[in-house]
Amino acid sequence: RDTPVYMGGIHPRAKQPVGARLAVAAHSLVYGGTTAFTGPTLAGCALTSGQLVIQFNTSLLRGDTVNVQAYNVSAGMSNLQVLTNKSYFCLEPALRCKVEPNGTRPTSCGSSSQEWYCPAADSDAYRSVSTFASLGDERLEGVPPHNPFDLAWQTVPISAGSVTDGSATTVIVDLSPLNGTVPLAVRYVSQSKGPNCCDDGSNPNIGKDAPCAIEKCPIMGSSGLPANPFIARVQNGKCTCLAPQTCDA
Repeated sequence: RDTPVYMGGIHPRAKQPVGARLAVAAHSLVYGGTTAFTGPTLAGCALTSGQLVIQFNTSLLRGDTVNVQAYNVSAGMSNLQVLTNKSYFCLEPALRCKVEPNGTRPTSCGSSSQEWYCPAADSDAYRSVSTFASLGDERLEGVPPHNPFDLAWQTVPISAGSVTDGSATTVIVDLSPLNGTVPLAVRYVSQSKGPNCCDDGSNPNIGKDAPCAIEKCPIMGSSGLPANPFIARVQNGKCTCLAPQTCDA
């Protein structure tokens, strides 16, 4: 029996697919199997005229092709997002209390007195690209859960590369919604709140008291394994990955 939705991602409702994927991974990594043990994994990207071509690691695919399953295009359910304002690129946005009129910042406060910010860089490699952002934008001071660093990302349409031209391990990102603006970052996300790839608009209770169907996110390997989430900057027409990801394609 499926577990309730509110139990969250740490308690997957459907247990059998989890066990099956673990078995596939064990067979390939430990017992000499040659099939893919993980889903499509980012290897790089290339910016072309009106498109961003996402390339996936062919060594990890082990002969799999990359498929894009049917999704609600009009509702923007591709889960592939691009960012055009570098000021909103932040890996770990956080909340803090606003500065009070006397110049002090309380250590605790209610949500109406909180603001979003991007923590200052420190020795942590994951935060080395995250600097304090004071953007002069009133959305930065929005009441949670309106996170401006998340809202700034724009979902765009995607399609699978073609087998006939040798691009069966790529995904093509349509950048026409940007009206010529060049993307500065790209990510593929699995959202737990708000519209996501399993919420196609057919049931208003999806994500509330109705479960998402399994394997509904668009990008899948041909053996049935879902693509791994990723995030990367787009610099000089190519993806620059953030550790521990590597972009060498």
